[in-house]
Amino acid sequence: MSQFKRKLNNFAVFSLAILFAELVQEIAHNYIDSWKNGHGKYVSVLLSMILAIAVFYPVFHFLEKYIQSASRNYIKSSKKVSGGGTSGLLLGYSLAMFFLFIAFAQLWYNKDVIADLGNWLKGFI
Repeated sequence: MSQFKRKLNNFAVFSLAILFAELVQEIAHNYIDSWKNGHGKYVSVLLSMILAIAVFYPVFHFLEKYIQSASRNYIKSSKKVSGGGTSGLLLGYSLAMFFLFIAFAQLWYNKDVIADLGNWLKGFI
């Protein structure tokens, strides 16, 4: 693997791991959001700090190998499907980013990206 492909692969693996950890943190944050609102702002800040550590520390310390392995397997599979090379890596990365985008849009704004995209295409055609 060339130096550029290795760096691109590392970037893809780490950026997907970061966004996946953020997604898990957001889901957990939304889950306990109703409980923490009734206990004051300082408790809310403390719970948010504990939650961030509880999510990000294990992801980047204990589970780093597993996330990298899963991300690499996904990227390798996408490279096989698209014929290999950098285009396969970019295709797999783009697809994973799109799925993460859908998840974040749903969590943060309660938006259905697929339905909105379909409506946009209907209006466009």
